Amino acid sequence: MRGPLLMLAACALVLGCAASAIAQTPPPGPKLAAPVQVATPPPARRGFTVAVGPGLDKIITTSGQASNPWVWRFAFRLPQREGWSPALIFGWFDTTVDGAQFGPEQAIGQLQIRPVMGGVRYTWIRDAWSYDVAAAAGPSFSGFDLAGSVARTLPQTTGAIRADANTSPAFTVQGSAWYDVTDKVAVRGSIGWFMCRPDVTVTASGVSRRFSQSANALQLGASVVYRIF
Repeated sequence: MRGPLLMLAACALVLGCAASAIAQTPPPGPKLAAPVQVATPPPARRGFTVAVGPGLDKIITTSGQASNPWVWRFAFRLPQREGWSPALIFGWFDTTVDGAQFGPEQAIGQLQIRPVMGGVRYTWIRDAWSYDVAAAAGPSFSGFDLAGSVARTLPQTTGAIRADANTSPAFTVQGSAWYDVTDKVAVRGSIGWFMCRPDVTVTASGVSRRFSQSANALQLGASVVYRIF
């Protein structure tokens, strides 16, 4: 009798342990969905390669004898990258010069400043904004047109009256900021300091008069460009 009774007791113990384990096991929960991987969009591409448009500069000269003209410009924008790059700067303008070299104080002519300057530029790019500073130097191929009212007062015994300005060194430092309005349109603001001092020579009847004229100026500019390709 002991054998069957021990067997029954062992079976009862096993069944009890199994029931206890089942009771302690938590019911299965809902299956968790696999994590969704969201693709990170690539950073905004600076789509500008070459862009052109109009620009307007205000020239504020430091000389009391030179006027402060507004100058329309042809603005262009080349591909930009952050860091150092070469710079090519023109900044041409004309200014009316007053003086007493030929009698009473009066407008004596128009001075043309035509610099062609090369140098270096450093650019920072921050999202839709880009900032740069540049320094450049080079020759200014200047010219001078004598006022008719002055020319009529000069003697003309021999030869024609000649007036000109020499080629002189020019230097500029400039800072600007670009903002990409859209993928095709950008606007720019700039400020610069320009230095140049050509010599003007006026010759009448074999007699030459020469004087130096400062063209140093603060240059403020604004432009808008459109990407053409």
